[in-house]
Amino acid sequence: MTESRTTMRAPEKWIAVLRMVVGAWFFKSIFTKIGIGLLGGFIPVPVATARWQAVMPKLMEYQVPMLVETSSSGKITTSGNPYIFRISPTSEMEAKAFAPMVKKFNIKKADFLATNNDFGLGASQEFQKMLKEQGVQIGAAETMDPKATDFSAQLAKIKASGADTLFVTTAVEQATLILRQAKEQQVKARIITTGGSVSPDQLIAQAGAAADGSYHLVFFTPWFPDAVKNPDIAKKFVGEWTARKYEAGGLTEGFRGWDGIHTIVAAIKAAGKAEPAAIQKAMWNVKVKGINGDIAFIKQGPAGKESAQNVPSVYVVRIDNGKVVRN
Repeated sequence: MTESRTTMRAPEKWIAVLRMVVGAWFFKSIFTKIGIGLLGGFIPVPVATARWQAVMPKLMEYQVPMLVETSSSGKITTSGNPYIFRISPTSEMEAKAFAPMVKKFNIKKADFLATNNDFGLGASQEFQKMLKEQGVQIGAAETMDPKATDFSAQLAKIKASGADTLFVTTAVEQATLILRQAKEQQVKARIITTGGSVSPDQLIAQAGAAADGSYHLVFFTPWFPDAVKNPDIAKKFVGEWTARKYEAGGLTEGFRGWDGIHTIVAAIKAAGKAEPAAIQKAMWNVKVKGINGDIAFIKQGPAGKESAQNVPSVYVVRIDNGKVVRN
């Protein structure tokens, strides 16, 4: 496939198209058993947790391993599916990684605003559990429809709660609106987004001054690549992305594809053949220097039916005066 530097100025749009095309082909293949071997037994397409779960039974039926590079629900790797290999962190991992920051932030009482699906509810549950273990009081715990645009009711309850911190879990589009509306309603709580899918650069561009003072959990820090475990790889990735004039906001998602594809390639090379069973076996021994740290798998789930889970890095950054800064 050739690339046009003109049409690839907005790679996230083309990635979305690619996901739909490959996803449609994959579903046709997996339900008709046609052409599965062409993907080497993998489909590295990031989709919602609910869609991963819908596909998982068929992976077991046809014994097709799959790399998951974007999903945080613990259900993905604890349901007893040995064909799942996930490189993104779970909500539990993210919460544990943030735990040492609780005292630094001096969090005494926390509110939650999460999208009403496995992504949002799972994060809210894990962060509340972690905070309670540290003696933090939990205030309002609000949810929102993934397509909602008006959060005035939820923010009114959060403002009345008087908490010092508000944890938000949703996509960047809703996060932008929440920051704007929180400023309009004069919500004083410090806002921290979780999930790693909220691009700070996009928030700066779309929310403006409303984004200042907010904190964000991310899985890659393209603004300071020297902070990651493999800075040489990170700098090369950021340099190539910038040279191609891609939008900076896509970096915090784009790295997932790089890590995913390199992991798959390493497994195929180790297997020596494009057969699902051989690649599945090889995946367990993969060692890849990724943008988000070293990629290797541990076992999660019921004994004898374990899924594979990587243990990636989690970072906290802040937006200050329209710029992303180290926390």
